[in-house]
Amino acid sequence: MVQRHNTEELKAYAAYLGTVAGQFDQVKKYLHEHGCDKSGFTGLLTILQPGVDLVRGAYDLALDFGQDRMHGSAERMAQIAADYEKTDQKVALTFAQINDQVGQVRA
Repeated sequence: MVQRHNTEELKAYAAYLGTVAGQFDQVKKYLHEHGCDKSGFTGLLTILQPGVDLVRGAYDLALDFGQDRMHGSAERMAQIAADYEKTDQKVALTFAQINDQVGQVRA
């Protein structure tokens, strides 16, 4: 069989992108638990609590956007690998048919 593309590498890369996309949840969890912890904001520091909420919201939006894009990239990479496999199978079938026809002409 003629194979022109290394689809296993493409599939592995798609899986890696999916793993990276899953790690966005861990970053968001850390952000909420530690990065935007307002438990020590007492007295005059209570004025800063809405600012921390605003920053947390901005980071949430950025992380959600990045995670969405990473999932989309993983899905597209998996689809590309599947498309390449189909194309390689068609090319191999075409070459096999040509080879059969050449063999019949020689006989």
